[in-house]
Amino acid sequence: MNSTLQQVEEELKKLEPNSFEKKFVLLFTSKAKVFKWYNSDYEFRSGLSWLKELELEEDEEILYGMGLNQMKGFMIFAFANGKVAKINMKAYETKTERKVLMNAYNDESPLIFLKYLDEDCDILIKGSTGKVLIINTSIINPLETKSSRGVQVLKLKPSTEATRVYFMDEVNLQDSAYYKREGAAVGYYLKPGDELTKKMELKEDDLV
Repeated sequence: MNSTLQQVEEELKKLEPNSFEKKFVLLFTSKAKVFKWYNSDYEFRSGLSWLKELELEEDEEILYGMGLNQMKGFMIFAFANGKVAKINMKAYETKTERKVLMNAYNDESPLIFLKYLDEDCDILIKGSTGKVLIINTSIINPLETKSSRGVQVLKLKPSTEATRVYFMDEVNLQDSAYYKREGAAVGYYLKPGDELTKKMELKEDDLV
């Protein structure tokens, strides 16, 4: 399926910066597939051509992509059931240059977040009740099984679900330690003044 230039520009926004300057590019889709591009010439234009001619299903869309020079680090997947999976990038290595891998992540529960990380960090998980929980991804063991269901992180009551994941530089918390735990928990309601959006810092020019 050929995409228009406008569609390609929109898809590019879902990739990490400078992805087409790396040796590999991986694109994860809504159908639990990952498309792989082998950038032997490190040529940005050829990457755009590949992106434009990508054969997606009718209702399939690109969710996220990144470029790598080595298959190191891991993918973090968070699901609506409160579980988080940590998949070693070696799980996406192939002996031959395969263009598409199926079952790139577990799709038994709706996916709410995916991101490539080269080192562990704190993340905040929000539930539909408004409660939030902070964990460090180091508490989750990396696996080389792409279809891993993950481990329970946010404990949920019936008819509730996890809805969003934030990095710590995306939120404004006075005491992040209050929300942080070393294992699964039900989470905590935000204290007055805490927000899940960073306030914009005004520059002097903005006040004129």
